[in-house]
Amino acid sequence: MKNSRMSIAWMLLAVAACRDPGADKAAISKAFEGSLDRPEQLKKADEGLKKLREKADADAKAAYAAAFELATTAPTQLPADIKSACNDAGQAMDVFMRNRLVGEELDRWNAVKEADIKRTTDECLKRDNLQVAACQANAFQTAKPNIPDDQAMDLTMRCVAKYGGIPEGAPRAAAVGPR
Repeated sequence: MKNSRMSIAWMLLAVAACRDPGADKAAISKAFEGSLDRPEQLKKADEGLKKLREKADADAKAAYAAAFELATTAPTQLPADIKSACNDAGQAMDVFMRNRLVGEELDRWNAVKEADIKRTTDECLKRDNLQVAACQANAFQTAKPNIPDDQAMDLTMRCVAKYGGIPEGAPRAAAVGPR
């Protein structure tokens, strides 16, 4: 076995010694051919990648806006009374949060959710607007997963802006009244 390895090594050495040294120079020269174009090629590739990222960002923002708009649309069939509509909104908010939180965040939500649900329901009752209440419940029930838990208030505000007469972008206190 040792002799066969040695024989192979000698054969490789002999082949390498017989090679034309000019061929190596030609191969090296060919490898570097067009290397002056490479910075330009890299620049074009970077620009293409930047455009792809911008398009992906724009598409993600458009998908988010569409999901947000769809969620904050009041159903055509409104609840019979404001109290049940507001209770539905409060319960839907709980489901919305539980579907987005995990681990310690979910534990924290479960510890304080009764107060938050009550506040949501009370603010809804103060508004006394069936469309806003139905919109809120719909928003929390149908919000796509790309709408995170920290957007819950924004869902409510969009419903208030669309159906409650509070202008879009108004301070949150304007939508819920004094506390």
